[in-house]
Amino acid sequence: MGETRRGSALIARARTLTLACGIVASLGPALYPQSAARAPARNSAYLEILGNGGVASLNYERRLGEVVRLRVGWGNWSSEGSPGAYETARAYNVIPIMVQRVLYSGAHHLEVGGGVLLGQEKIDSVYFTTSRSWSQSIADLEVLLGYRRQSTGRAFVFRAGLTPSYALQGDYPDKGFHLGEGLSLGLAF
Repeated sequence: MGETRRGSALIARARTLTLACGIVASLGPALYPQSAARAPARNSAYLEILGNGGVASLNYERRLGEVVRLRVGWGNWSSEGSPGAYETARAYNVIPIMVQRVLYSGAHHLEVGGGVLLGQEKIDSVYFTTSRSWSQSIADLEVLLGYRRQSTGRAFVFRAGLTPSYALQGDYPDKGFHLGEGLSLGLAF
């Protein structure tokens, strides 16, 4: 019963987040109409879902030169599960640090990058009546290969891509190699 309620709450949160991202995506071009005479934006801020920063992360990106960008983010979320006789709650706090190249001019780009995901996982477990808590560090090598939609100047940013990772320490999202995907929505300024 508790697992079903938690699953329904997670689905409701995901639907709300998807609706909010859709609203931002539809308003972005209207708020910042495109102009050919503008200089490229040096900064970007966006929400990333299921990407290099885990389930969800807020990211700030700074353009260094013409094609290289440095990105730092922060993600914090929790999950609960009941495998067998266990009840387990996990809380994650992570920081993705990435260096990326944005290739091709215009509004449509290929984005290639790599970096690390550093963080902490806290686990609270109950086995029948015995409670146990512990934490472990997270250190993953991260890669990004994706599409980026961003015009020059102040503009809406849309990103979608593959996010392979390899867990060096800890087991987030899995031990060893993991192939994920991500979606980002935000603004360049």
